[in-house]
Amino acid sequence: EYTAQLAGEYSITLGIDRCVGRDTNTLIVAAYPTIDLPEQIRFCELTDAPINLDAGDGAVRYTWSTGNDADTLRTLTIQPRSNLLLTLVKTNEIGCSSRDSVLLR
Repeated sequence: EYTAQLAGEYSITLGIDRCVGRDTNTLIVAAYPTIDLPEQIRFCELTDAPINLDAGDGAVRYTWSTGNDADTLRTLTIQPRSNLLLTLVKTNEIGCSSRDSVLLR
């Protein structure tokens, strides 16, 4: 067993008696996308000004838990509602995902 820590090309040779097999694989090491949403956002119920959230860059797919499948952009503008928990899943180009939530109060 071998655990690789660095990206690169790795080769393996396996021999049993006179039979030998070889294979080469490329290992990609990538960081998870970073998300820095605040824990909560407080807003004044006397205003109906929209709230703007920005997920930051570094992803190819953004999924906000608004119930609207069209909310897949980096930024989200919503009308404030009390006690709404929004979750964001941010996915990079090789499929690694990070998740974060923000509570609107």
